[in-house]
Amino acid sequence: MAFTLVQLQHFSAVARYGSFSAAARALGVAQPAISQSVAALEEDLGLRLFDRNSRKCTPTAAGLVFSAEAAQIAATIAESREKIRRFQTNKPGRIVLGLTPGISNLIGEHLLRHMRQTAPNLDVIIIEAFMSRLRGLLLEERIDCAVTYGIDDDDRAMRTWLLGHEPFCLVGLPGLFGRLRHAEPVSILEVAKFPLFLSTLSDEEGVGRLLTETAKRHGVALDVRHQVQSLSLIRRLLLRKSLATVVPIGAIIDEVCDGQLHVRHLVDTSFVYRVQFALAIHRNLGAMEKSVMDGIVAVTRSLLFDSGIWRDRKDADVHLNVERYLESAMRDARMGSRVCGGLP
Repeated sequence: MAFTLVQLQHFSAVARYGSFSAAARALGVAQPAISQSVAALEEDLGLRLFDRNSRKCTPTAAGLVFSAEAAQIAATIAESREKIRRFQTNKPGRIVLGLTPGISNLIGEHLLRHMRQTAPNLDVIIIEAFMSRLRGLLLEERIDCAVTYGIDDDDRAMRTWLLGHEPFCLVGLPGLFGRLRHAEPVSILEVAKFPLFLSTLSDEEGVGRLLTETAKRHGVALDVRHQVQSLSLIRRLLLRKSLATVVPIGAIIDEVCDGQLHVRHLVDTSFVYRVQFALAIHRNLGAMEKSVMDGIVAVTRSLLFDSGIWRDRKDADVHLNVERYLESAMRDARMGSRVCGGLP
């Protein structure tokens, strides 16, 4: 048995992307090279690793076992390379963390400050992307880990750890909320009273699709004017066009704190998303990843759970208190400035 690292890479890509053609595109190599590499690996092992048809490759039982082993080998090699790089360059460890724009707004600055204090030799780089893109960045190894929403438990390409639950909110100018006669969470029927835009595309995984599917299930017609996937455009449409939308509060937390926008939770708990720390299946939860996850837990406990922005349970009866979030954020900034002279 003498398989190569290239064969492991090709096998893992086919398992990850579900076909030889998709794996070839992801790796930037010719499809025949992938097919020949996997075939040679199967011959060497004496096992069939994939069930093949014209459209998809599905790992066999043996393929699933080998996939886990290949992931372990790849993770060990990556860790060894990182140790050697650090030894050769005498530079600290580096980890690239993906955050959704809303989560980045809520904790990004505070997390960087916390990591500087608790792990000064770890260089943490933050990249923002919408939830549908973060998964791809993990699989493409362009980021090491991510904090994102709604990864399915049966997603075999991902490993996740639950951080909490975040209710998405109906958001709009204060004047728009005169359409409501109460200050309680709103139903999909009440959402339909507002001129709306979708903050993610309706044909992709996200709140845009969830909103349209929920309305359809209840026989409700929504007044949707636009679909966008841009944080800056979301803010402009909310502030300048008298439109409402459903988003995680982090996307517009500054405007909510200063009173420019109002928010209401939704009654339907489908709009309470699981927040997860995620790795691609081929990556281990190493010391650096664990340090970042511990930092996220520490920062979110004081900033987000105490203010009701995040919840421990999906059905928890927690009231949103943006003033408490603002107080905690300002206190954290002051403490950070005293400890390390401010975040550059």
